[in-house]
Amino acid sequence: MNTTIKKRFGKIALCVTEDWFVLSHFMPLIRALRVCADEVLIITRNSGRTHEIEHLGARVVAFDYQRQSTHPVRVPLTALRLARILQHEKPDAIHLVSLKPIVLGAVALATARVPAVGIHVTGLGLIAASSSRGVMLSVARAIVKRLYARPRAHLFVENEDDLALLLGRDVLPARARITVLGGAGVDPAHFAALPMPSGPVTLAYVGRLIASKGVDIAIDAVRHLRAAGHDTQLHLYGRIDADNPEAIAEATIRTWEHEGLATWHGNVTDVREVWRNAAVAIVPSRGGEGLPRSLLEAAACGRALVVTDVPGSRRFVRDGVEGHVVSTGDARALASAIGKLMASPERCAEMGGRARARVLEGFTEAAVERDVTAAYNAMADQEPKKKS
Repeated sequence: MNTTIKKRFGKIALCVTEDWFVLSHFMPLIRALRVCADEVLIITRNSGRTHEIEHLGARVVAFDYQRQSTHPVRVPLTALRLARILQHEKPDAIHLVSLKPIVLGAVALATARVPAVGIHVTGLGLIAASSSRGVMLSVARAIVKRLYARPRAHLFVENEDDLALLLGRDVLPARARITVLGGAGVDPAHFAALPMPSGPVTLAYVGRLIASKGVDIAIDAVRHLRAAGHDTQLHLYGRIDADNPEAIAEATIRTWEHEGLATWHGNVTDVREVWRNAAVAIVPSRGGEGLPRSLLEAAACGRALVVTDVPGSRRFVRDGVEGHVVSTGDARALASAIGKLMASPERCAEMGGRARARVLEGFTEAAVERDVTAAYNAMADQEPKKKS
């Protein structure tokens, strides 16, 4: 007896700006798409890691999304190149991750016929901090609504604030063709609960070193703490994202180190090593993210969280439960919250335990895979019946 489950799609194309971003955040998504399709094609920029993606059972087409560019001529030209790839590959569905691929994909789909579309908003990115926020948000909203109006489209978001901004609060009760994912999800077995490190409470930040992440706010908080007599510094783990216009200059980071405010450890290959040595995770974002994966990793390892009051972070962290939520951009408030945890390792441990329990409530890789698979099965069910 043949027990093979028939897959609902022949080929799904996954569009993500960077190969390293695929590997850091979207392996659960790839696994879900492989359940749904005979072939998963990943269209991404090759920075030298596409062979790692191919080991996951997906095929890669190298493509530069020009994510640092908003030039009015380059955007349509880039979209045209994407359309040519889609015309050649003829996927049954396309999954567009983050705003740049969503914008380019919307333009490309004007000439390339793809029956089903997954619209995957991982945050509002540079829109959140832009001086032209209103105009850019209006454009993004129009594009997402246009894609969502297609009969076989599904919208994925990581928090309800982004959903309300893009489609309007009137869609919240209906939930038609919408899934609120638990971020990128984490594997709680891999990111197991770790014992609290011994000695004074230590602080760590994990993530790209860009302005929207609020690293400079965390540094100012450390200044306030040191002025109040606390002998502490912030341990920074992450790389400088040179292609991002918000990248923090290496000279600035070295100045922070020279002042004794921070230690920069560069990129980290195993985040668990960070949380073996640090007791508190600092996530001082200015906004624009869906739900930071670094937050979920720290929580899964049992670490207390100090975050700012932005959509993704406040969805996960309840003030006084898994950690503290402070006003965005307020270094003094951030310092005060950190100071409370530094004064009480027992409080850190209690909040860390509750943070791990929170991860198990729908923020795991398994939950993301389940929700994405269900969405694609629903899209497959919407396929028009062939005439007999």
